[in-house]
Amino acid sequence: MWYSKSAEQGNVEAQNSLGSIYQEEKNYQGARLWFEKAAAKKNALALNNLAYLHDLGLGTEQNRKMAFDLYLQSADLGWGEAMWNLANMYGAGQVGAPDLYQACVWTMRAERFSANNGNLAMHVRQAKPQILKLLGGRASACEQEGNAWSPQTVNK
Repeated sequence: MWYSKSAEQGNVEAQNSLGSIYQEEKNYQGARLWFEKAAAKKNALALNNLAYLHDLGLGTEQNRKMAFDLYLQSADLGWGEAMWNLANMYGAGQVGAPDLYQACVWTMRAERFSANNGNLAMHVRQAKPQILKLLGGRASACEQEGNAWSPQTVNK
């Protein structure tokens, strides 16, 4: 009840939380509605959550291009999980041909911005050596590019 009241009054955190509650209940259309409201206010987590719905086609038609664009907006705000999602989209070729170099670059970025998310940090640590090995001679350039980048704004 309190989340609803606060969300209806425009509180972005409550809007995202209400979206998460609806998502947990598998009410994806309700989740999408609240994630869209919070995403419109540039909330990094809400952008990532909305991207996830588009990525998997939950409560909407699957649209990987839309998901990519939303993940990118979230990543540009410093959200590590969005960076990891971009790495996976590049690696799996979900928005074009597979691109291991870009998958590596986004993995490096996700590593830098996942310190507060233990589960994500573990996944990134496990994947990093494998992707660097696959890149061979391009691994150093990938690490440099990934580490040189900074998001527009870090959203905590």
